[in-house]
Amino acid sequence: MGLRKAISDQMYQAGPARYYQPAYARIAAEFGESAGTFIDLGCGPGWVAVRLGEQYPESTVIGIDHSQEMIRAASKNGAHLGNVRFIRAEGAETGLASSSVRAVIAGQTVHHWSAPGEILSEASRVVAPGGRLVVLEADRSAHRVPAGWIQQTARGWPPDFMVTLGWRRFGMDDAEWADLCGLAAGAGFTKQRQRRFGFYRCLEAEVDGG
Repeated sequence: MGLRKAISDQMYQAGPARYYQPAYARIAAEFGESAGTFIDLGCGPGWVAVRLGEQYPESTVIGIDHSQEMIRAASKNGAHLGNVRFIRAEGAETGLASSSVRAVIAGQTVHHWSAPGEILSEASRVVAPGGRLVVLEADRSAHRVPAGWIQQTARGWPPDFMVTLGWRRFGMDDAEWADLCGLAAGAGFTKQRQRRFGFYRCLEAEVDGG
């Protein structure tokens, strides 16, 4: 891993990975279930997986990321949970069995993918009939931080403008989102529902025929 990537990973853990904790908890509460296997795809330091594992102790949660640095951090963050594990793998080659998971959740990660079609095809392969894909990406056009979604200090850190600036840099606009939904349909996720979830654009989809 290059020095720039290592620095970026460390900055993310020290900043957004800390103040997005309320959003991670909301994602787990909204999209988790009491049983089954869930994938946190592009898990970073693993907080969505950790919150899923905490809220649903009967479920199994697997966090996947290509960065060994992030997997080390995630393993440390989830060390208190017996139903959560983290593996280093490429999104297009997870190594998981076909039709083996209840849901693949990809939160604020798709904008990093260099081959989104291949990764979505892999997600389609591993999701069991009746299971689903959940994609969450910050809305680049959002200008307000909804109350209760970001953890701020008593002095108001981070300020709203810094948070929304991050969305404009690491989010999706209408055209990018439409492209993503088209790629998901091409991968077999034709049963789609699009909606807003806090400051996120949200896609929930099932494999056609599932």
